[in-house]
Amino acid sequence: MESSPGNYKTTSTADADDIKERQRLYDQRRRARDRLSRSHQIANDEQLWTSEDFPYESDFMQTKKLMPERGRLAENLFRKGSLRDEVGMLIMDDLVKLLRGNKS
Repeated sequence: MESSPGNYKTTSTADADDIKERQRLYDQRRRARDRLSRSHQIANDEQLWTSEDFPYESDFMQTKKLMPERGRLAENLFRKGSLRDEVGMLIMDDLVKLLRGNKS
């Protein structure tokens, strides 16, 4: 199959301008996110880190939404209590589920 020069797509100046503009916007958003992240790092207020308007979510926070076991473990693992009560049994079940999931 022969291809003629007319089949190749060339980048016009408008496309190049669109790409530059898109990159500029990405860079601007990244810088704003970095600035906000640095200001939150300096602040010791835990409420700032958990606010809904904070644009950064750690990998754990994202995974917690997809895997409710991790969220329950994060909330309950270091609480005082017995492993034989309802919360303790739930923690053990979540640990087993996570360990089985990692081996498969």
